[in-house]
Amino acid sequence: MTEMKNFFSIICMLAAMLTISCSNDDVVNNTANKVNAAKDIKFEISFSDYNTDDTISHGTRATIDSQVQKTQIVPMGEMMYAEVSLQRDTTKTINKVGKAMTRALTNGTYTIYAYQGTSLKGTLKGTVTSNVFTPTSSNEEIGLEPGTYTFVCCNEKVQVNGETWSIDRSDVENARIGIAKNVVITPTPRKQKVAFQMKHVGSRVKVVMQTDGFPPRDVTGNFSSTLNIPSKINFNTSTQTYAVAGTVPFTDNITFTYTTGTSWTNAPTAPEGWNDYYYFLPKTNGANLKFTITGGTAYRLPITGRSVTFPALASMSSNDSYRLVMKVHYNYIYLFSDGTTGQKTDANFSSKTPIAVVVSRSKRIAAAIKDIDPSAISNFKWGKDNVVTTNTASATLSDHLSDLKGYEYTYSTTYSTDGIIKGNDAINYPAFYAAAHYDAGVPITGANIGKWYLPSIGEWNLYFKNLVYLINEDVDYVEKPAPGSLNEMFYPDTYALKFTSQRSKGAGKSLYASSSELSTSQYYAYCYENFKNEYMGGWSMLHMFARNYVVQGNKSSDSRMFVRPFVHY
Repeated sequence: MTEMKNFFSIICMLAAMLTISCSNDDVVNNTANKVNAAKDIKFEISFSDYNTDDTISHGTRATIDSQVQKTQIVPMGEMMYAEVSLQRDTTKTINKVGKAMTRALTNGTYTIYAYQGTSLKGTLKGTVTSNVFTPTSSNEEIGLEPGTYTFVCCNEKVQVNGETWSIDRSDVENARIGIAKNVVITPTPRKQKVAFQMKHVGSRVKVVMQTDGFPPRDVTGNFSSTLNIPSKINFNTSTQTYAVAGTVPFTDNITFTYTTGTSWTNAPTAPEGWNDYYYFLPKTNGANLKFTITGGTAYRLPITGRSVTFPALASMSSNDSYRLVMKVHYNYIYLFSDGTTGQKTDANFSSKTPIAVVVSRSKRIAAAIKDIDPSAISNFKWGKDNVVTTNTASATLSDHLSDLKGYEYTYSTTYSTDGIIKGNDAINYPAFYAAAHYDAGVPITGANIGKWYLPSIGEWNLYFKNLVYLINEDVDYVEKPAPGSLNEMFYPDTYALKFTSQRSKGAGKSLYASSSELSTSQYYAYCYENFKNEYMGGWSMLHMFARNYVVQGNKSSDSRMFVRPFVHY
């Protein structure tokens, strides 16, 4: 009996030893089937620039760009409007080899989360050196079964609290998150690699103000929000989504820095002022941002209190960089083909056809919006040479500066010495005939619109005083050129008249004929670009309208003299 008991005891001991042995085999097998993420996976960290192909959550740029809409016209009060647009900012913060220009971005602590589906499998903390992650946390291992995983990484500007990460707006400039999706971990013992593209959590915005010709003077402004904006957001690491955790009002003052040229020849044609970048958290609604001008002048008008909003900018996405551009224009009054007048900010402007810009509302004078090119007219000249053809001819310019009788000189014989209606005579008076037969390009239906005529120099004087708003004697732009120097010709008055096709047409092609006669061989002409005698075919400057000029034209040989008809309405 005793021997039998001993036999059963030995059998039980052997069974127990076999059970323990099998259990140990299971432990060894389980360990062998897992990959030690800290040792067997090489985590590589690189830094994505703003506006790369996708966002943190890998949303396509094409989808996001649906927010970048067409330019919108925004009224800015009396005689001014802005073309407001949202543009992608192309300024780079990453160098050509893909390294962050701000080296501090690679310093500090990084945290990596490993997910299978939405199930967290482990975390690692560490540092980054030469774009390679080195674990430093006490748990230097993550045992991962072979399979497909999502890895999420953040830097120390992201507050880690379990599976919910938080980012304050004060940290958003340098906060980065990278996501590596659909990473297949294999059981092979070879070293595997997981690459993170660390993207900006927030977006950045630069406010840009552009004007025609010269920059406005001493412009300051306030950039603010009409509703509270996110001050803190939470990032769910398992779903890779954001949620607003707090909001605050936003306001900041701006003083613009403007581009300048080193000489008149390279002065910018559309001066641009800008501020430093503003950084915003995801879920910020850009349509609630507002810019208000708090000081300065433009187009000789005070602009304090004028404001614009940015309706095209909806929810601002991570890793996006924007330019909120305001192109501020003078709001010219146009004459339409139906005889009415209006401005670009009018609700019905798109249904109207502008044919001229109003020079004087009280005198009901308008200037055509297109030139007549003399090169298209054979034997072009002002008129008869070696004879005075009007009884108001005078070599004294002051006799003409208040003379607004261009229509009479074109269509009446009252002031004619030869009895010819100049506007009807293509042989003797080609310039007058061209103005009188100007084609606006569309049918004119307004009964109040008169006939096109060659304006007098007095009407050109009125044109300058009422429309050329960008010429300020005290503008500090670049060093003023010496009178008569080559650079003087390139003073950018050329860009003052944005409502027309009036641009520099080449040396000596900035001249417009008037109907005012100077002598038997000369007449008066308006020069809208800086005058340089050697480029003007020997024509002499007679008078300067603050860098716009009256010059004397030669009646019989002015093939470069353009015609811009005027009209009464």
